[in-house]
Amino acid sequence: MEFRRLRSVVAITGLTEELYRTRKLEVIAGDENLETIHKEHGCTFKVDLRRAFFSPRLAYERQRVARKVRRHETVINMFAGVGCFSIVIAKAEPTARIFSIDINPYAYEYMCENIILNGTDNVIPLLGDAADLMPLFEGRADRVLMPLPERAAAFLRFAADALKEQGVVHYYTVAFANSSSPLFKRPIEEVNKVLSDREVKIEEKRVVRSVGPRKYHVVLDLLVRS
Repeated sequence: MEFRRLRSVVAITGLTEELYRTRKLEVIAGDENLETIHKEHGCTFKVDLRRAFFSPRLAYERQRVARKVRRHETVINMFAGVGCFSIVIAKAEPTARIFSIDINPYAYEYMCENIILNGTDNVIPLLGDAADLMPLFEGRADRVLMPLPERAAAFLRFAADALKEQGVVHYYTVAFANSSSPLFKRPIEEVNKVLSDREVKIEEKRVVRSVGPRKYHVVLDLLVRS
């Protein structure tokens, strides 16, 4: 069997690196260069899979969030990677301004290139740690995205503080399914603990994808009022 469009065969050989969210990849056959182009929802994303996080499995989730953004919103993407969520939003709602943060310099470089490729100059790329940059946006955002499920709870207060008197946080986290505890019980408890001084309404909750045995990547769309 011949696969004419197949360039490389790659195996994941290690766990995801925590800070930059990159994975150890071994080329089993084909081209060692893992820079590639991915297209979805009329957007084009350039990425090197060794140097930056990327998942095509989040395509629906990116479009779902983009459809919720209203005219002239100020949006902050705290963990933007190569800019996928930010650019899909920018295409769907050109009047929005999206501040797009990432700590990985390689991801930041690809994000800047992807902004040019897609003509989305309403995306403002920022290189740095979200913990350092988010205080600069206190009280300025209508919507905050947190697509870093492994460390979500540690950054939730930064997201809430960046909102205006009322705004939305898309809170991504990891949840476990078992017979003794409902799937969303722990994520909801995390939110209530961190934001005990805020009025919080869950507008939507959903499973984004399975990431292991009884382990799920989930999202809570939170309407937060001060």
